[in-house]
Amino acid sequence: MSSLRVTRALAAIKSFATVATLSALSVAAPAMLHAQTAGAFKVTNLLSDGSVAATTMDPNFINPWGISVSPTWWISAQGTGFNYVTAAAGTIAFKVIVPAAAGGTATGTPTGSVTTAGTTGMILPNGTKASFIFSSIDGAITGWNSKLGTANAISQVAATGATGSVYTGLAVFTNAAGASFLLAPNFGTGKVDIYDSTFKPATLAGTFTDPSLPTGYFPFSVHVIGTQVFVAYSQRTAAGLELVAPGNGVVSIFDLTGTFVARAVTGGNLNAPWGVAIAPASFGIFSKDLLVGNFGDGLINVYDPKTFAYLGQLIDGTGKPLAYASLWDLLPGGTAIPGGTTVSAGDPSTVFFTAGLAGEKHGLLAGIANDATTAGTPSFGVSTSSSALAVTAGSNVQATIAVAPTYNFSGTVTLACSGLPVGASCTFGPTQLTVAGTASSTGTVTILTSKANAALVRPASKLTTGLAFAMLLPFASLLAFRKRKATAGRSVLPNLLGVLLLLVSIGSLAGCNDSSSTPAVVTPAGQSTIAVTATSGTISQTTNVALTVQ
Repeated sequence: MSSLRVTRALAAIKSFATVATLSALSVAAPAMLHAQTAGAFKVTNLLSDGSVAATTMDPNFINPWGISVSPTWWISAQGTGFNYVTAAAGTIAFKVIVPAAAGGTATGTPTGSVTTAGTTGMILPNGTKASFIFSSIDGAITGWNSKLGTANAISQVAATGATGSVYTGLAVFTNAAGASFLLAPNFGTGKVDIYDSTFKPATLAGTFTDPSLPTGYFPFSVHVIGTQVFVAYSQRTAAGLELVAPGNGVVSIFDLTGTFVARAVTGGNLNAPWGVAIAPASFGIFSKDLLVGNFGDGLINVYDPKTFAYLGQLIDGTGKPLAYASLWDLLPGGTAIPGGTTVSAGDPSTVFFTAGLAGEKHGLLAGIANDATTAGTPSFGVSTSSSALAVTAGSNVQATIAVAPTYNFSGTVTLACSGLPVGASCTFGPTQLTVAGTASSTGTVTILTSKANAALVRPASKLTTGLAFAMLLPFASLLAFRKRKATAGRSVLPNLLGVLLLLVSIGSLAGCNDSSSTPAVVTPAGQSTIAVTATSGTISQTTNVALTVQ
C-alpha cells in the first residue's frame, strides 16, 4: 500500500462492511455454552487469479480487499483496479473499472466496497443513486449504478480526499433517525472520516476516537456489526505502509454516534488486523465468537464477544492454524442487509474471506466452514494469546494458552515448555487442561526470569551452632550464683564475662567457616524461542513464543 491520496466523501448507506445481525457485546453466548461438535475448519477456494486452484480463475483478480454485504458480491481488487461482481459460488458476472482519483483512463486502487440498499441519497454525477460505492487508496470515492452499464463500465468519482488521505476500507450505516453515513478509515491522517448521503463531510456526536489509543496507531479498517462499529488499527512503517509485526494492532468498539464503547483487543496475537466479524451460529466450537483476521501473518484469532478473552485460532483437521498471507475481509454468509428484507450471499454456516496471498501479488476468495463429520481423526491445536512476549529480567510475563479440539477430541492435555534462557522458568495454570469436544479450553502460561541481587549466604550448620551454645550453659549457672562464689572484696563476674565473650566469638567463627556465598543465576538480555507443547497420549502439538528479555 502506498501513501497515495484517498477520497474523503462517502455517503450514507445502511450498515455494511462486515455487518452482522447481532450486537457483538450483548448477544453472542460464551464459547463454553456453544455445545457444538468439534469438527475441523475446511477451506473451499471459490475465485483466484490462478496462483491457487479455485472454482473460477481470472488473472486480474489481484489483491482483493472488501466484500460488499449484498445478494451479489462486489469485491474490490486493489491490484488491478477492478471491482468484481460475483456470485457466492465464485462465478463472475462482470467487472467494473474503478478510476483513479484524478480521473482519466488510469485505474484506481479500490479497497472498500459497500452496497447502498436501504439508504437514501448517494446520488452520483449522472443523477442516479449509486447502487455500490468503493473507496480507494489513491484518494477516490467512486460509485456505480445501472446507467453505467456492465460492459467495460467505469464507476464515477463522487468525491476525492485531501492530499495525504489514504482510505483503506469503507463502511456504511443508517441510524435510527433514517440518516445514512459513510465511514472511511483514513490511514494517512489517523482519523475515521464521516460523510453524509450527499458525499459531504459530516459530524456526529462522537469522532470514532479511542481515548487511550497508543501513539503511532492509525485506523486500518472499519466494520459495522449490528449497532456497533469496530475499528481495527495498525502502526505504519516510515514509508506509510502497514507495519507487519507480532503484537501490532488494536481493535476498538464504538456506537453509531461515534462514541467510544470499549477496547476489544490490544496487541497480543494481532498483526496488522483488518478483517473483523462475528462467527455464524453453526461455526463449530467458535459459534458466535469474535473473529479478527491479521493481514500481517494471515491468522484468524478468536475472542469471546463479551469479555474479549482469547479463545484460540481457526485450525484445520490436523490442529494446525489456517493462515493466508495478506488476509483482508471476513464476511459470514447470509448476513442480514440492514433496512432491507434480503441477506448477503453465501452459506450462513460459512465465513468468506479475501486475501492477496504472497506479497499481495495474487488473489483468493474462499469460504471457511466447520466440517462436523466424524470421519476425521480426533486431535487438537494449541496456541497462545501472544506469539511475542517481552519481559524485564527479574520479572515475569503471562499469556493465555488455548487448546482447541478437532473431530470431537476430548481428554486431558498436559502442558510443558522448553527453550528457556538461563535463569528462567515457566509455570502453567493449570498444568493440565481438560478438553471437551465442544469448546476450546484455556489456561495461562507464565514465564519467570531472574536478575542480579545480593549473594545468598547459607546459615551456620545446626552442629556448630549447637556446640557453641552448649559451651555457654555452665557459665549461665555460675552467673546465677555469683554472690555465693565471691571471695573477700572481689567478684568473679569480670572473669566470667571475659570467658563468655571468648565463647561467643568462637561460635561466630564456627558459623562463618561453615557458610558459603552462592551467586544468583541471572537471565541474560536477549531473545529466545520458547516452545510450548501440549500432549495427550500420542498426540503432541507445539506453538512457539518469541521471548525478549530486557
